[in-house]
Amino acid sequence: MCDDGYFTITKLHRDDLKALYPEKKEYVENLSDGEMKYLARRMNDDYLEQLYWDSLKILSKELVGR
Repeated sequence: MCDDGYFTITKLHRDDLKALYPEKKEYVENLSDGEMKYLARRMNDDYLEQLYWDSLKILSKELVGR
């Protein structure tokens, strides 16, 4: 557990993009940290809007629904 009570779900890495776009590895290497943070923010927002709560409810049932 982190000091603030939150648990990390996932992180974004340039290697993730390189695996998705193997033909553009050099381009991905040259993305700025700002561009990577922007992508991570967009992914976070998209995940929270579309999947987070449904997934949390489904996957936590085995622990909370005992």
